[in-house]
Amino acid sequence: MDVGARIYYEKSTGNVILNTGQRSGDVIETTVEQDFDSYKVLAERVQQTVGMVQLDYGAYSADYAEGGVITRIDLDTLEPLFTYPNPVDPEKPTEPRPALSEQVGSLGGQMAEMKLQGIENQTVINSLGGELTAVKMQSIQQQQTITSLGQELAETKLEIIQLKGGETA
Repeated sequence: MDVGARIYYEKSTGNVILNTGQRSGDVIETTVEQDFDSYKVLAERVQQTVGMVQLDYGAYSADYAEGGVITRIDLDTLEPLFTYPNPVDPEKPTEPRPALSEQVGSLGGQMAEMKLQGIENQTVINSLGGELTAVKMQSIQQQQTITSLGQELAETKLEIIQLKGGETA
């Protein structure tokens, strides 16, 4: 049997009191009451002031592999907040934040949305490019018509002058 970790935290602050860790193999899932009887850090507390989040087995394994530690629970979302080793100053831990694996997943979704938006934008640009080409062609045709009409007007003027008996140079 695989049993996910239980995170016990102070309801007032979200600070983690106990992470039971995940277990697998020949284990039995305990009750919250059994945990309060078994763990001294819980037995010393008033049960009504302690919250608990049950994690699925294997949850946040990538975050644990990167040295992440659940130090708080977000009291609004009841999601774990992690601290990670600070690459610049290993003695100074990072501020608690949502799991990096969740952030990466969220960014992946945002990137997919942005790619889709980019494709839609390119389609619009291509469409506008086609429309612009059509407008340019129409403008060229209109310019040719104007030139043709100008020539006809000049020829007509010449005919009028000739009909009036005028001389052409």
